[in-house]
Amino acid sequence: MLEFYQDFYLLEDKGIPLPISSTSANQEEETVSVPETAAPEPQPVQTSSAGPYIVGGIGCGVALIAAALCAVLFQKLSAVHHDLQQKKTEADSASQKIQQLEHQLTETRNAQKSALETIQSLQDNYQKIIADIAEIQIGSSQSSDSSEELSSLIEKSRKYQESLEYHDSVLRKLQSAQEFSQQTAETLTQQYASLSAAVNTLQTSLQQQKQQKPAPVPEFSMPAPSPVPSGEIPISFDEMLDLLDQKYNQAVFLSVTSGMGMQPDFYEDTERKAHVILIEDRCYPNPYRFVNLEKQQETYSHLAVLAPVFDLRNIADGNAKYGLDSLLPAVVELQEDNSYSLRKKGVLSFC
Repeated sequence: MLEFYQDFYLLEDKGIPLPISSTSANQEEETVSVPETAAPEPQPVQTSSAGPYIVGGIGCGVALIAAALCAVLFQKLSAVHHDLQQKKTEADSASQKIQQLEHQLTETRNAQKSALETIQSLQDNYQKIIADIAEIQIGSSQSSDSSEELSSLIEKSRKYQESLEYHDSVLRKLQSAQEFSQQTAETLTQQYASLSAAVNTLQTSLQQQKQQKPAPVPEFSMPAPSPVPSGEIPISFDEMLDLLDQKYNQAVFLSVTSGMGMQPDFYEDTERKAHVILIEDRCYPNPYRFVNLEKQQETYSHLAVLAPVFDLRNIADGNAKYGLDSLLPAVVELQEDNSYSLRKKGVLSFC
């Protein structure tokens, strides 16, 4: 193309006229021009501002629950392991004490046996001395030799008697020590058996808890609207108002916070500020707060607080205004500690 234009200018400088039609120029322009691509028509963006926040909250909540389960399991394992080590230490100590007492019992029994043999020997000698004294007394009591021998025998008899009394006291002490050792050994044996049973129980519990695993964190995608539970029929907004009028005296006004995890937190509030109304175990949106629902003029920014308790359906534009077409109440239970927990989410269909 550049060479063509250079030739054109050379011919024109030499005075050679060149017929150039507008058609060829236009064709040339069409040849070198870049065709424009038609821009796609803008598609209406449907925004569901509830979805991403709910999914993000659910994911974070499940992650927190999994972390909490791991922490609780670790604490339980640590506590059981600590108790197991303590029970093992106590059992080992009791076993050592039992061995020591058995050794003491053996020594006590040996000493008792030796004392009994000594006492028997002393009694035999004592009886022999008594017989010798009686024989001498029956013989010639006038002889000086007999008198001296008698005195010697009486002195021996006294010493034997003292020895018998001493060994008898030693024997009583040994018998008392033996009884005490036997009672202590029986008590320690029972304690050792109890500790051994506790150690076995703790070992079993530790193995069971080690085998337990926290629930896996599921992967979340954008949730589809949950189907209407079988056996329950949605009611209209007017039917809800009639029901609330009939059972107003049973109503409990509750406000909702997202809480930690998948479960929302409930707390009692005033009639005008509460988010929901609880009648028995059924939960409804509070028409005294959402006064524009009946007029179909309620904004999504005002309704978003109900997302933890209800599935919000037919909301395509966060800036539009809505009215309540039909609803399926949520199920909320009163716990033993007077707190409320969500058992089943409800469904709010808007128009």
